[in-house]
Amino acid sequence: MIYHGSNREIPLSEPWVTVPLHHVTKLTKRGRIDLVYEDRTSLCKGLALDPETEIILTCVCQDRGGVQFSVNLLEARRAG
Repeated sequence: MIYHGSNREIPLSEPWVTVPLHHVTKLTKRGRIDLVYEDRTSLCKGLALDPETEIILTCVCQDRGGVQFSVNLLEARRAG
């Protein structure tokens, strides 16, 4: 499980990694859930991951409806 990339000098090159959903989303002052990273490139840079690494988002905390909202938001951003 990847929490941050601050200690890596070179990007982690693995076939896949898991990232907690709450590390890529944030709650705004208005109560909206938004993405921490604008796109895959900035996510890989922020977590110091190789751009070819597959990323699996995980959620092991209590769901208050945010997981599905976050998945929908990620899919909408991916679609453009």
